[in-house]
Amino acid sequence: MQTNELFQFILTSTTITMFCASLLVFITTKGKHLGWVILLIIGILTILETLK
Repeated sequence: MQTNELFQFILTSTTITMFCASLLVFITTKGKHLGWVILLIIGILTILETLK
């Protein structure tokens, strides 16, 4: 694997993980804990970095 492909894989994995974690925190706390917002923002920022 080349460095660029590895970097892309890491960003994609991080993005998916953050979106799943955000959804999990949202569902389990019924939206009362704002940690899901932070995880969602991290997911959005990483996907924006991936699209550059």
